[in-house]
Amino acid sequence: MIVVPILTRNRNSVVLQARWVRPPITRPRATRLLMIAWAMGLLFGCNSSSLTATDAPAPAAWYKGIVHAHANWGAPQLPTTSPDVVVRWYREHNYNFVSVTDLNYYTRVEGLKLLFDAPGRFLVVPGIEPSKSAVQPGDKIVDTIGIGINGSVDAPIGDTVARILDSEAKAIRRAGGLPIAAHPNLTYAITAADLLASDQTPEPRFFEVWNTEPGMNNLGGGGKPSTEQIWDEVLSTGRVMYATAVDDSHHFYDFMASRATAAPLSNPGKAWIMVRARELSVPALIDSMNAGDFYATTGVVLEMYEANSATIRIGLSDRARDLGWSSAGANPQLYRTEFIGKGGKVLKTDESVNPSYEFTGKELYARARITSSDGQIAWTQPVFSK
Repeated sequence: MIVVPILTRNRNSVVLQARWVRPPITRPRATRLLMIAWAMGLLFGCNSSSLTATDAPAPAAWYKGIVHAHANWGAPQLPTTSPDVVVRWYREHNYNFVSVTDLNYYTRVEGLKLLFDAPGRFLVVPGIEPSKSAVQPGDKIVDTIGIGINGSVDAPIGDTVARILDSEAKAIRRAGGLPIAAHPNLTYAITAADLLASDQTPEPRFFEVWNTEPGMNNLGGGGKPSTEQIWDEVLSTGRVMYATAVDDSHHFYDFMASRATAAPLSNPGKAWIMVRARELSVPALIDSMNAGDFYATTGVVLEMYEANSATIRIGLSDRARDLGWSSAGANPQLYRTEFIGKGGKVLKTDESVNPSYEFTGKELYARARITSSDGQIAWTQPVFSK
């Protein structure tokens, strides 16, 4: 399913009511079709903009997408997957856009777009993950996701984490893309200070608050901050930084790690972003992300969202979302919404299906974390008080 909203706007706020529709999915009939389309794209360099054009602008809508997924063509230590397998999985599971972001490898998307793009329903977004590992001390892995790029990007340079992050972000921006600092707590490589010292542009900073690949250490511990603590440390300086949630998927054939497997598997379908955009196109998605017009989630869906410098209002499902195991209505999914401000302070907790927060004028910013009773989480982007 995808979310299609009924949207009203005024100068300072947006209000969205959502409904669900199921997009039609057309599957390729044979692998031969893939190879023909791929070859046509590579040989003739088809114009991707013509593939996503629509006759008239569609009403603003929520689009479900993943901005960190791998076919492993840039990671020889992992089993290689054809990029069409990655894209097909997300399309067939009702996502609206996907970016294949292999390590230091730019995946040509022309053939993929011929096969999979469907105006208003599905979009292949070009991407890459520049990486420089083995940064000492600590053998740190320092990566940045780049989405919406127009080609390959320069290799990262630098001898410190901050300098490497900065070189990655600048290279992605030169290629026309949007940089997202990846998995900050992998090898505990990226601190708030590193994020603040890099990508110093008027545009917002982006990072992954939640990465579902095993070993990403999102929750911190042992004296290391969680990714949310890193986020609040950056925000508390007044720097605007927006957060994504991602699969960082690598495995599309095996969905259960055997006892003999040395490392757990990284499967798709566990975390994503919901972007509200005027149309399903790369420029529209990036414009909305730069405006903070999206949220990150591991499963919680917002049915209404209104935010400005005076108030934040959220609508959650008031229908009985029964989790089973008992008679109808006996085991519903419930919610807790925490509005979080400077220094990570919880400003308010609201356990209704219509949580809201009214600014007092003393906050630097407020953001919401919505947790469902079965462990799913959604994070809204920070709103700064004026």
